[in-house]
Amino acid sequence: MKFVTCSSKAKWPRHQLVNDQVKASTCISIFHSKNLHLLSKKKECDNILCEWQTSFTNSLKKGTS
Repeated sequence: MKFVTCSSKAKWPRHQLVNDQVKASTCISIFHSKNLHLLSKKKECDNILCEWQTSFTNSLKKGTS
């Protein structure tokens, strides 16, 4: 899998989708340690990326510009 950098100035619809999901996420940490909190945020971001990859894989527009 290859990821390509795309500036947010390009206004690619996927940027807005991921940006909205990250800002809307409500991860309340039950951990007292800062490192464990950061780990929970990383797991949440990983889940969002996984959703995006699944969405892209199932997209009918894949391979078009």
